[in-house]
Amino acid sequence: MSKLIKSSILCSLILLFMVGFSIKSDAKQSITLQVNGWNEQLGSEPFIEKGYVYIPLRNVSELLGYKVDWDVSKRAATIIGINNKLVLNSSSNLAIKNGKSMKMNPSMKMINNKIYVPLRFISEMMGDQVQWEQKSKTISVTSKYILVKAKYKNSEYWVNKINGDLYFVVGSNLPKKIGQTDLKVPIKTQRDYRVSLEAKQTPKGNVLLNLDNNHGEPGLSTDRYSIYLKDNKIIKKTKVFYYNRWMENISTVQNKVVMTDGKKLYVYDDQTTKLITEYDLVALGGEDENYFIEGMGQDYLLIRPNLKGVLMLVKPNTKEKVELYKEIFKNDPERLEYFEENDTPYRGDDLKFIEEKNGVLYFKTSVFNEKTVQYKL
Repeated sequence: MSKLIKSSILCSLILLFMVGFSIKSDAKQSITLQVNGWNEQLGSEPFIEKGYVYIPLRNVSELLGYKVDWDVSKRAATIIGINNKLVLNSSSNLAIKNGKSMKMNPSMKMINNKIYVPLRFISEMMGDQVQWEQKSKTISVTSKYILVKAKYKNSEYWVNKINGDLYFVVGSNLPKKIGQTDLKVPIKTQRDYRVSLEAKQTPKGNVLLNLDNNHGEPGLSTDRYSIYLKDNKIIKKTKVFYYNRWMENISTVQNKVVMTDGKKLYVYDDQTTKLITEYDLVALGGEDENYFIEGMGQDYLLIRPNLKGVLMLVKPNTKEKVELYKEIFKNDPERLEYFEENDTPYRGDDLKFIEEKNGVLYFKTSVFNEKTVQYKL
């Protein structure tokens, strides 16, 4: 096929989606928006004007995972997706896609300080599929990207929940793919998965990402994915599954990074990013299940088996193991009975590690009455 014919076809396609949908306007009937088969609430309603469907830019962009920046002085909006960057100006019908100007017909509108754009233009320019159902007044958008994001200094990390791709974004630049997580969320059941992403700076300036996927009914299951990065290159990835109980694992101790897959504990020197030590948690704790890591000292670990739920002090060098509640509450039979017999909301004790000071471990407990308790090493 000649270059001339290819160019003609491309121009025809561009003009086709710029024309917009052929729609009979009905201001009385509200418009429904579906993204990947799920009805979405926008807060600001789409509307139809002169045969075009207009959508609130920021609301829809956030649903589709786009990043939107508004330049007040230039009255211009920048929309950033995985592969495309659009710049729209409220006083112009020209859009700039990846540095190239294209005519936008009609142009965007400012209504009550909110930006509205023609649906087909913004969605197809960003690579999503759009369908309009005239009878039900339903907009259906199918996107290949369902993004979860975390801010980090002047940048962001993005994860595509559908395939686990990991991206790094600086300012208004296009995202750069830097790796892959093990997360996979089925599109048809995506609402059953509540995914969050956190980016933390480690002691020596590296990055630790924690990606939590809470799922099932009534949300009792959680997968935690941790990704350790140096210069945006993956040093280590772990995944651990927890059921019913959720405790926050420690992630750094002094100049060390601590990661777990539930069965093993990995300790990295954050300066060199080299593995220092690896611990077998099942061997140390004696329970063949996944463990939480709640504290770490010079010669001890504080670990908790997920289902048994009892906080243990273990010493890897001597193989010593102490179920802490038995020692701390040995003179309190009522608490002992509660921790051993109660299974609501989960089994085990409620000891929460606070700090180590002068050879003493301090904990909080809230059963019966909240107070601070201690255990001498």
